[in-house]
Amino acid sequence: MPIPTPTRTLLIKFISVLCLVTAPLWLYFLLFPGDFDYANGIVVSIVVVIVNAGLILHVTRNDEELARS
Repeated sequence: MPIPTPTRTLLIKFISVLCLVTAPLWLYFLLFPGDFDYANGIVVSIVVVIVNAGLILHVTRNDEELARS
């Protein structure tokens, strides 16, 4: 029985679930670093969210498959 090759949709869903499942861990490390100020972590996380939202909107505007997800 051959192993099925993953489709683009399956890969996108897998990466989405992986990001959602690991989000508490990397958010904890982002907001509560060992020897840094907490305010810096909050500012960095807000900047990262804004940049990622812009990048997602830019990438999905021409891709029908990603726009549906």
